[in-house]
Amino acid sequence: MLSHAQLRYESTYASHIKTKLGNVPVSALNSETVRRWYAGLGNDHPTRNVDAYGLLHAVCATAVNDGLLTANPCQITRAMNAPTKRQAVSLDVDEIGKLANEIQPERLKPLC
Repeated sequence: MLSHAQLRYESTYASHIKTKLGNVPVSALNSETVRRWYAGLGNDHPTRNVDAYGLLHAVCATAVNDGLLTANPCQITRAMNAPTKRQAVSLDVDEIGKLANEIQPERLKPLC
């Protein structure tokens, strides 16, 4: 039985890599082909694009290790970094203290 991650990889490969690059031999992949493929993914699904690019990058890294490619053609800067939807908020010491004082019920307040 395949794990959830394996199913995701297979689905990503079948839907977004094989459909566009399936006829291209791994040994013939180059940066231009990868960039054109990546651009064709569009901008509507950034997390999906990160996953698909990451999978293709891993496949190409294996091909480099196996001697099928001399270099990994997946070299798009930040293509494996999903855009952040919101910025994290960091509290300073005083803000943490104020927050701790607001915790209810009383029994859940941290020990000081």
